[in-house]
Amino acid sequence: AVLVGPNCVSACEAFGYMLQREGRAVVVGHTPSAGAFGEVGQGQYDLPGDYSMQFPTGRTFTPEGALLLEGVGVLPDIVVPVTYESALGRVDAVLDAAIEALTE
Repeated sequence: AVLVGPNCVSACEAFGYMLQREGRAVVVGHTPSAGAFGEVGQGQYDLPGDYSMQFPTGRTFTPEGALLLEGVGVLPDIVVPVTYESALGRVDAVLDAAIEALTE
C-alpha cells in the first residue's frame, strides 16, 4: 500500500503513480496527492542569504499522452473519509485502512 495526501509531491507522487499504474500497490488516502509534479533538476538556483529558487523545466506525460499528475495528483484507490477523530489526530485512519487492505 502507498499512502498519499496533500503533502505527497514530486517523487512521492511518481512513486505512488507508477506502482498504482502497474498494479503493484493499492493507493490509500483522504485526498489525492498534491498534483505538483515536474522536473526541477535543471531549474534550481542559489540566491543570496542561503536561499534557493526552483522552477519546473520539464513536464512528464503518461504513455497515452496525458500530462502526468500536474494539478490532479494520484487518486487513491481507497478513499478514507476524514472523521472527527482523524482530524484531531487521535487515530490514523489512512494507515488503518492501508493495513486492512493489506491483510484482506
